[in-house]
Amino acid sequence: RRAGAPTREDPAGAARRDRLALAAYVALATLWSARPLDLVGSWGAFLARVRGAAWTPLSAQYDSGLHAVPDVAIGFLLWFPVGAWLAAREATADATMLDGDDATGDRVAWRGLAFALVAAACAELLQLLVAARSVDVTDILVQVAGVLIGRSLVRRADARALLARAGARP
Repeated sequence: RRAGAPTREDPAGAARRDRLALAAYVALATLWSARPLDLVGSWGAFLARVRGAAWTPLSAQYDSGLHAVPDVAIGFLLWFPVGAWLAAREATADATMLDGDDATGDRVAWRGLAFALVAAACAELLQLLVAARSVDVTDILVQVAGVLIGRSLVRRADARALLARAGARP
């Protein structure tokens, strides 16, 4: 093959690379939430952390003052790209659907959102094992909100672009 010659990309290979990149990003976001990685020393200490975790939304933010703002913003912004990534995958699935199979796009959307919910919950629950961190259910909600809003904004932008190409006003 000549240097600079156009190549045809294998769609299955591209989809595999996209899934791998998404998984790598989620793994890095999860590790970020577990920093510094100093593990809880005993089973009793772990159980005490489970009982002491903030299982009521917004309970930890009530007394934390301005510290809550960057804490919430970082969680939101860290997971926002996951939603944008999922929307891009959905758009690709929508574009390649066979014979108008609407279920394909819906399956991709629900699988992606389920993956994001489980990944955000795992990232937060991992903090039960880290002595210097605390678990807060609000963080899970904020992270999932970041995914949902990232997905919604990218899907909306994609729909507007399609309407603009078709000559309609968005």
